[in-house]
Amino acid sequence: MTHDDSWNYADILWNGIQSKAVAAAFEQLSYKEQWYLEKRNAICMTCGRVSPLSTQSTFEDLAVDFEGTTASGAERFYRRTLDKLRLKLLESGLVHTVTLKQTECRKRNKKIAAAVYLYQADNDGEWGELRFDFESSTAEIVKLADWDTTTSNIFAKTAIRFVQGLPEARLLKSVVVPFEMGVPEKPVLPTNAAKALKGNEPHTISLRQTECLKTGETITAAVYEYLVDNDGEWGELRFDFENGTAEIVKLADWDTVKSNVFAKTAIRFIQGLPKGDIVSKMPHFYLLE
Repeated sequence: MTHDDSWNYADILWNGIQSKAVAAAFEQLSYKEQWYLEKRNAICMTCGRVSPLSTQSTFEDLAVDFEGTTASGAERFYRRTLDKLRLKLLESGLVHTVTLKQTECRKRNKKIAAAVYLYQADNDGEWGELRFDFESSTAEIVKLADWDTTTSNIFAKTAIRFVQGLPEARLLKSVVVPFEMGVPEKPVLPTNAAKALKGNEPHTISLRQTECLKTGETITAAVYEYLVDNDGEWGELRFDFENGTAEIVKLADWDTVKSNVFAKTAIRFIQGLPKGDIVSKMPHFYLLE
């Protein structure tokens, strides 16, 4: 949830409805589940405060605060809690989901040429079937899932867009895709960014600051972690603002080993920030291919 910077009252009203539905679903969780979600996402559901992402609790932190578990155990509990919240939101009718599981995957010359996925609408009913031909960039709805709309096939088409948007190296075996009816799948890009894409899919880089060093009132160095496409393990970047240099300490999952395109984009972004924003901004932004 974030602030509205628009005077579109329909959008503001819809966001209010969303907030109430999320709050109602959140209240149905146990204290431990609520605590995990708030700490991990740096939010307070009671007062509505959204803290900087730098204050987000790691899974190691959560494991220490709730004794008797490991970091991996804390992460599994957090994922289960997210899934529970998702099911509560499904009951409210606010959010819909498509559950996908891969049943076949064929390769040609070490590249994925085709795949078959089963899909389920809103976590209920019989599964449908989708076939993908990645060589010709086509997809076929072999069988509709229960509850999918016969005319518009909204669940099947959402699943197809999601799978076709995945890089080959990350063709998932199973995944749950949330979406809202009648809402665009992706945020609208600024005009100049949309032109630069020229039909390519955008990627995202998430940044969070873990260290910041000052000499007097001047920021001299900082450390950021970065995440590619909101998935995988975080990488690490170190900045020396006095010398105008940056170092890639660790590559994030899915970053390209040779070109380091995500890391280098993140470095250019941070180095281009005004000094006052280096501390305050925890950006989530588009990388143009």
